[in-house]
Amino acid sequence: MSTKSLSLSSKTSLITRRLYRNLLRTSKPFTAPSPDAAVVTCLLHRSGVDDHIKDWNAFVSQDVDSKAISIQDKARDLTRSYDNRNTTDASIPSTQTRNNRTYQRLFRRLLREVVTGTNGYGTMVFPSQVDTTRLRKVIQREFRTNHDNGDTASTNFDDTTRQQVAFTALRELNKKLSYYDWLKQNSPEPIPQQSAWQVSSLPLHPPASYLRPGVFLVSHPYMHDSYFSKSVICILEHKGLGSVLENSRYTKKDSSSDNDDDGVASEEEVEESERITRRSARRTTPPGQTYGVIVNRVSLQNDTGQNRTLREVFREHMLPERMADVFGDTAVREGGPVHVALQTIHSMPSSSEQEDAVSDIGGTIIPSVSDGDESPALYSDRATYFQGNMFKTMSQVENGTMDRDDISFFVGASIWSPGQLAAEIAQGYWIPCRGPPEMALDGICEHEPTISGSSRPLADLWLSMMSACGEDEAKLSHLFHNDHWDENGMPCDAFDDDEVDVVMF
Repeated sequence: MSTKSLSLSSKTSLITRRLYRNLLRTSKPFTAPSPDAAVVTCLLHRSGVDDHIKDWNAFVSQDVDSKAISIQDKARDLTRSYDNRNTTDASIPSTQTRNNRTYQRLFRRLLREVVTGTNGYGTMVFPSQVDTTRLRKVIQREFRTNHDNGDTASTNFDDTTRQQVAFTALRELNKKLSYYDWLKQNSPEPIPQQSAWQVSSLPLHPPASYLRPGVFLVSHPYMHDSYFSKSVICILEHKGLGSVLENSRYTKKDSSSDNDDDGVASEEEVEESERITRRSARRTTPPGQTYGVIVNRVSLQNDTGQNRTLREVFREHMLPERMADVFGDTAVREGGPVHVALQTIHSMPSSSEQEDAVSDIGGTIIPSVSDGDESPALYSDRATYFQGNMFKTMSQVENGTMDRDDISFFVGASIWSPGQLAAEIAQGYWIPCRGPPEMALDGICEHEPTISGSSRPLADLWLSMMSACGEDEAKLSHLFHNDHWDENGMPCDAFDDDEVDVVMF
């Protein structure tokens, strides 16, 4: 072996050792026993690129010249560039002429393991789902100089590629630490009373634990640029594949029948009410589909930013006069991105005195979910219903049996095709929760009594429900309460495929 080769090998070993020590030092805030390790680790998320590669070991052991492998999937081509470019500069080692897709593939594989494990494909996690020992284990396994190549993901990659991955990991860890410090300086401190009363997270397995009416879905803080940013959704319907799910305690009644108790409905009013009911009705949920509405978002006018009222949602003369008189100034809520005509959620006492009124209005009861069982009125003496007879509802408000605040109107819905919601939860977009059904009515939750002299909780359902899921969830949600965002919040693997390789020699 030549002196030049020995010198190069020695230099490579020195760089690797320094990188390893720096990675271990930088990883400390992400790993136990650091008190905020779970929260800081949640800032590590990924784009999901290369998730089509299910079996990494089989993938990297394939023949790189095999015609069965597409050009973009040749992750371990260590001899030439992916775009077949060659360098004429003899002073640069041949390993540096490769397109950096090789190290990016390896980095994404290790990042996926850190975030969700070797069998997971989630792009983000909530603090309660974090393994705060995984990052250090991956660093020790992959980057120490005397590692056992037979037990690493980088077995088939040379030191140059491994060093490039280590540089990238070090850069991304430092970005997230800087981002974490910046978020803490610009966010309110969590308070114990912020937790929503009687709210807790549900198990993620089996999916049947959360694919049911009455479950609330709380969006991950990293969905900041999504339509569902800081949203809370109440599931109203879910029908399992090949089955019919009945959750209705009372069935909607035709608005033109049983009007003897009111005796004041004209034929025109009945016709108008029937038209509203027909427009409000939706098709029966297909098997496997899940249907819900966002409960913490008011529909706003695009030009003024003011709350839209029921009268403003309908075109002129489209809203029946009687309905306009009773509910015309009521604020309308935005239930989701899928266009669905007017929907309602209303609340009624569970007492026997109100049984006739409840039966007249009808609707589908929103159950409480507790320990895997459903109970219509677990938390209060009132029950919450989805849809119902609008004409009867107006009559109950007019005669004082119901208050206008006992009913909420929604436009739009959130609908998932079969398997879609379970996949989104597996990706880390939502955390399913149980809680009082009446939160679906107005997007407001109850809190534990405030201790004298302590801070009052913020009126924010998303923040309150996140806080109820755990101490670390509370810390994470407070970090994002003020909508602060910068480039350090991007996924760790959101790098440009054409970025220049780092020259290490």
